[in-house]
Amino acid sequence: MGSPTLFVSMMNDKERREKALRQALRPALEHMGYRFLELRLDGSNLTLYVDKEGGIGLEDCRRVSERAGFILEMDNDLFGDYRLEVSSPGRERPLRFAADFREFLGWEVKLRLRDYKTKKLRGQIVACDDRLLTLAVGEEQVEVELEDIRRANLIPKD
Repeated sequence: MGSPTLFVSMMNDKERREKALRQALRPALEHMGYRFLELRLDGSNLTLYVDKEGGIGLEDCRRVSERAGFILEMDNDLFGDYRLEVSSPGRERPLRFAADFREFLGWEVKLRLRDYKTKKLRGQIVACDDRLLTLAVGEEQVEVELEDIRRANLIPKD
């Protein structure tokens, strides 16, 4: 009989809450026709970044806010009280999912990582599969596990 497998998560409490929020909100907002890009949780402030074909306007932000607010109120014990803000991605578009990185192949990106040794990384997106992101950093190619990325943003082209 083998010993039990122990899994250690590098996620802190804030990251676990963000993951739960993503899992609750992403399907509902995508069902409404919006592309869920990212969320940021800063204390009690929750910012959702969404987009759609042709961009989003004030009415889109209102609709997303209304739907997200309803979902958050349904499970207040899990999510707690938040001040909700809905935003377009802006010039420094957040990237979260493999499809986001693939959409912007060739673009420069800056990453904040969970790794305690390499906190920040900046490079050009070379490839991305469902698990690994490959960046050109100077003359080197660096592979980063998607789950090790705390935050990623495009670096705007001038």
